[in-house]
Amino acid sequence: MIVLVVGEGAREHALVWTLAMQGDVVYCAPGNAGTALHGTNVEIASDDIAGLLRFAYQESIELTVVGPEEPLRLGIVDMFQAVDIPIVGPTAEAAKIETSKIFARELMKEIGVPCAHGESFGRSDEAIHYLRNTPGPWVVKADGLAAGKGVVVTDLREEAEAAVVSMMDKKIFGAAGSLIVIEEKLVGREISVIALVSGSSIVPLVSACDYKRALKGDQGPNTGGMGAFCPSGFLTPDRKKWIMDNVMHPVVARMKELGKPYSGFLYAGLMDDETNGFKVLEFNCRLGDPETQVIIPRLRSKLSHLLMATAKGYLEDRHAWWDDDVRVGVVMTSADYPAPSPVGYAIYGLDDIESDAVVFHGATRVDPGSDVVRTAGGRVLTVVGRGATMAAAHAHAYKNMRCIRFYRAQYRTDIAKVGR
Repeated sequence: MIVLVVGEGAREHALVWTLAMQGDVVYCAPGNAGTALHGTNVEIASDDIAGLLRFAYQESIELTVVGPEEPLRLGIVDMFQAVDIPIVGPTAEAAKIETSKIFARELMKEIGVPCAHGESFGRSDEAIHYLRNTPGPWVVKADGLAAGKGVVVTDLREEAEAAVVSMMDKKIFGAAGSLIVIEEKLVGREISVIALVSGSSIVPLVSACDYKRALKGDQGPNTGGMGAFCPSGFLTPDRKKWIMDNVMHPVVARMKELGKPYSGFLYAGLMDDETNGFKVLEFNCRLGDPETQVIIPRLRSKLSHLLMATAKGYLEDRHAWWDDDVRVGVVMTSADYPAPSPVGYAIYGLDDIESDAVVFHGATRVDPGSDVVRTAGGRVLTVVGRGATMAAAHAHAYKNMRCIRFYRAQYRTDIAKVGR
C-alpha cells in the first residue's frame, strides 16, 4: 500500500517505521531525520492542507494517516473525503472533542461520563473569583490547542491565578486561551486508552501510561510527554470493559447523534484514584505521543489494513493482535524544555544502540549534503526498550539511551520505575 503519514514527530516516525517494516511504501510530510530512514520525506508542512491534498492526488496515495491535531482542526479529513481519498482521522467538527476542552466537558456532562468537577470561563476576573471561592487545588486548561502545554496543574491559589492571567490576559497560547476551564485536581494513576473508531465500531489498542511532568517524581511543568510504558499493568479486562462501556461507546454514540460522526483514533486520558474509579482528564482526536512509540511496536496485525478499514468504514470485521513484551519509552529533550529550547546540536551514538531497541526521532533534522543529525526542537528522541517484565524493559531503555549524546540533553530517570 502507498501511505502518506502527516506530521514530523516521534509518533509519526513510529507509524512510518511500522508501516515500512510491514512492507508498505511510505511518504511522510514533512517528516524528520528518522522518518527519512524508513520512508520518503516530503517538504510539505502538516498544516498545508491544499499542498498535502495535491501531493496525495499526484502520487496516487492510497491511504493518508494524520498524526498531529492541528491539520485535523483545519479540516484535512473533510477535504480529503470530499475527493474520495481514504484518510484516517475525524472531521473538523468531530475533532472538537480535542480542539475545545469546553465542548468535550459539556459532552461528558450531558451523557454522564465521569470527569473532574469544574467550570468554564470567558473572562479572567470571573475565573479568579471562582478560584477565591472554591476549594483547591485546581487544574487550569486552555480551551483550544496549545501543543500539549495548555494544562497547568497547581497546588496553590496564587499559581492557579497566575495561570489564568497568563492564558487569558497575557495570551501566552494566543486564541487558544481566550476561553479556559478550571477543574479540581485529581490524584491517582493516569492511563491512556486509545481506540480506532469507525461509525459505531471500536477496536481498542493496548493501554499505556505516560509521564507529562518535566521532572523526576512528577514535578515541574506539564509537557507534551516525557516517556511512557505499555501495557499499563493495572488495567484488568473488567476495568477495560468498564471504560469501553462507560466512556468510549457512549461518546462515540453521542457524537453520531450530534451529527459529528467520529472516525479515526480516539484517545481518552483517565485518572484512576483507586477509590472512586476512573475519571476522564481529556480526549484527544489522534494517537498520543509518546504513547504511540510504546504501543505500535507491539502490534502484530498489519497496521495499514486496520487503518484502511477505519477510513473506509468496515472496522467491525477487524481485530488487533499484540506481542507479549513490555515496552518502555524515554524521551530525550533539549535543555529547558518545555520552555523554548536551543537547537542545532549534533546527536551522537544513534548507531550504537542494540538491535532490539528502537529510537524514534522527534525534533531532528539532517544537515544538507551530510549525514549529521541535529536537534531541531524540544522533544528530540524517544528511546524504546523491551523486555519480558517492566523492570527488564526499563533497564533496556535506559541502557540504550545512555549510548546517545547531544549537548545539554535532558530526560527523566524514573520512567516506568516508580509511582505507577
